[in-house]
Amino acid sequence: MALAKKYRLPSRIIDFIREHHGTMLTVYQYSQAVATAESPEEVDKSLFTYPGPKPQSRETAILMLADGTEARARADAPRTDEELRELIQKSIAMYKDADQLDETDLTLKDLKTIEDSFFETLQRSYHPRIKYPQVQKKLEEQAESALAEE
Repeated sequence: MALAKKYRLPSRIIDFIREHHGTMLTVYQYSQAVATAESPEEVDKSLFTYPGPKPQSRETAILMLADGTEARARADAPRTDEELRELIQKSIAMYKDADQLDETDLTLKDLKTIEDSFFETLQRSYHPRIKYPQVQKKLEEQAESALAEE
């Protein structure tokens, strides 16, 4: 926030910075703290919670959903369309169940549209690649060898 203000970013951009994590727990950092603590029950969860506020607009909520869903897709690397669809649904449900979308006017229909859009986008980004046969690798090695001899 200090940098955003220092460089005089528009207030609307600052809203996106402040709101796109809402008041969610930083799960990875919190779990690391719990794992390394002598008394895990004494780890203060509030120290691992974003200050918020929760998204106040449809746009900042969509950014929250996109950021979280994309991060989860990278981490979980779904292998099938069904796994990808389930990952997206769980991600959206997590934010909804954590009341992060309550201060926006997103409807269930909007969330379905967002889910479908994320699926199309992530499907193109994370679809499995075909494995090239060894013949291709051998041809590439021969071509490199021929170039080296010239």
